[in-house]
Amino acid sequence: MSRTESGASGLPFRSRLLRLIVPVTVATIGVLCTVVWLAAYAGYAAQAQAVLDAELRDVAFAVSIGGTLEADRYRWGEPHHVSGERRLDPMFLQVFDSTGQMVRESFNIESLPDYPQEWLGEDVLDRPAVPRVRERTTSGQAVYVSGMAIRSPEGDMLGFAQAGRFVPSERALLDRLAIILAVVFVIFAGLLVGLVLWSTGRFVRPLEEITRFADRLRPGTLDERLPPPNTADRETVVLSRTLNGLLDRVEAGMNDMREFTANAAHELRTPLTALLGHVEVSLRRERPASAYRETLEFVRDKLETQLSTVSSLLLLARLDRTQQLTEVEPISLVVFCQEAVENLESMAEGRVQVEAGDGVDYAIEGQPDLIMRALANVLENALRYGGSSAVSIQLEEFPRAFQVTVRDRGPGIPTEELAGILGRFARGSGAPGHHPQGAGLGLAIAHRILKIHGGDLSVESGSDGTAVRMRFPRFWT
Repeated sequence: MSRTESGASGLPFRSRLLRLIVPVTVATIGVLCTVVWLAAYAGYAAQAQAVLDAELRDVAFAVSIGGTLEADRYRWGEPHHVSGERRLDPMFLQVFDSTGQMVRESFNIESLPDYPQEWLGEDVLDRPAVPRVRERTTSGQAVYVSGMAIRSPEGDMLGFAQAGRFVPSERALLDRLAIILAVVFVIFAGLLVGLVLWSTGRFVRPLEEITRFADRLRPGTLDERLPPPNTADRETVVLSRTLNGLLDRVEAGMNDMREFTANAAHELRTPLTALLGHVEVSLRRERPASAYRETLEFVRDKLETQLSTVSSLLLLARLDRTQQLTEVEPISLVVFCQEAVENLESMAEGRVQVEAGDGVDYAIEGQPDLIMRALANVLENALRYGGSSAVSIQLEEFPRAFQVTVRDRGPGIPTEELAGILGRFARGSGAPGHHPQGAGLGLAIAHRILKIHGGDLSVESGSDGTAVRMRFPRFWT
């Protein structure tokens, strides 16, 4: 078992989906089947109630015309009151006085020896409404029974009328319907479980393959990629492409880190080796104090250079971790460019000219120390590699940005070196016989500073010199 599987907690996705969907869906289908059956049953009962109500109203009207209860006034000799055969749809009638004693009943009741002889609608004593139909079994046959109060025209209680009829044979369809619905319910529930298992398996299988692939990844296997998933699901395809894109970025980052580490080790080891050799030469024999002083000054200069390189590496590491600036303040690019020139005056020697439009504040928003570092790095590069030529700093205004262009008139950067000039430890060879100075981190630091400020840095170079353009987003006050 992999670490991913052994460390997982909770139920698998398929089980959780089954627990979530199946009970709810099965319960819903069960409720629907029950509602269908109850609706059909209620329909039959309502139809029976309507037929019985019509008969009861006729009886109640006929026996109470004179204001007294006269049961003989009704038509007791009609066929459906005489015959008890189901095919004639007989109607079983009973009339009771106000005390509940039977006054008269239809002739066909004799065909049902155990037909109820008592009043079944006690609730009409308390209210005039017709009670709901009741179902009784008599002589092995189901009978609907309903009753109604008999009142005089003045509203006096005279008695009760009770009517019954056989439950229609169509009611047997309800029993069949119940069986059919139960079978449909079981079949549908089984199909639902199978469908959920099949669909979740089809959905989860690519995810399981992705999980196994991710669990196999190690620092030495970052060049592996997920194969195209064997599915048409857009989400899974997008997930695979996203993970492959993530692996591309991780691999590129790891390669950059390895290259950076190797370059940093080389940049630090070579000067330290030279320092060690210089010190060993000085210690081989006795020398005058001036020679030792010269050696110490050489060591000091080299250590200062290495300290600057280490500081630049630490700054780059901090900038790499910074995705968004949290503490910023308004900055005037004109003022900062002038301060950068003043700070490097020992190198500039009056060769730098700042050009800016009148009436423009050139205001941006950022961290002052980082903006000054970027401007100083670019200007120092121009002074160092531009030879003794003049250097210009030109500020331009655009609708959404300000651009600072630092241009020198030096020998330029060879075309084959220009593409990687913004990389770390990248140093142009410059003019023939010129030996690059510094660690090659200045432009890389400036480029990263511009990026985290929402800007950009680009380099153009030719035989007439090099131009570094820094574009900063405008700060709207």
